[in-house]
Amino acid sequence: MNGVIHFKPSETTDKRHIFEKYPHLCAAVGLTGVELCEDARGLANTIAQTGSKN
Repeated sequence: MNGVIHFKPSETTDKRHIFEKYPHLCAAVGLTGVELCEDARGLANTIAQTGSKN
């Protein structure tokens, strides 16, 4: 076989957070909506700090 087949990524139309999509799973592993927001905020801060170093 010659060449590479490239598949375009499908557009994600579901914009809900994981806690909204899978509340029972999040509860089973002990995650809350507040923790997810804090984690996302921390990740955004880390990315911002890393981006300023480059």
